[in-house]
Amino acid sequence: MRTLTPGPAEMEACIARFARLEPKSRRYAERSGIPAAAFEMVAAKHIYLLMAPEGAGGANAAPAVRGAPGLTVNVCACPPGNGPMLHAHERTRETFFCLRGRFEVRWGDRGEHGTVLDEFDMVAVPPRVTRAFRNVGEDTAYLLVMIQGGNDDLNDVAYSPDVGEEIVQRFGPEVKERFENVLGWNFKAGVAE
Repeated sequence: MRTLTPGPAEMEACIARFARLEPKSRRYAERSGIPAAAFEMVAAKHIYLLMAPEGAGGANAAPAVRGAPGLTVNVCACPPGNGPMLHAHERTRETFFCLRGRFEVRWGDRGEHGTVLDEFDMVAVPPRVTRAFRNVGEDTAYLLVMIQGGNDDLNDVAYSPDVGEEIVQRFGPEVKERFENVLGWNFKAGVAE
């Protein structure tokens, strides 16, 4: 096999420098009109996109590294008690790996089942299973989140209709529409079609 020897400048495109990353909520507020507070209401407080395939995630995706097809890699930094609301991924597998702290992972349409991940514990949640995680420690905790699926499936996020209603009440119908039209998320989790 012939090998490659990229120079330092070429390798920089393959390196995610965590200190240089900007949380997704700030990008969404700036580029799509979704207020950071609305994004942080449904998602983890700070989500840092380390790697995503070319073109995945639409205009709001700004990964540090353009990576393998069908895989996104994020780090969620959650203050105590923080984490996303219950949601489901229709076609993708979401894997949680606890880097620092402790996270409760809940699943089921009402979050009726759960477990706690300690440092270096991991759970891979299958598609169509409603899930959420929450920092149950006393300090900011860090969770590595990997999403696997087809490139066109990587934004297949669904929240329950009541989450959509809460967004409308707190931020207005136009913000809910931006979640749907800009991010491709929906508010039909647990609804039979």
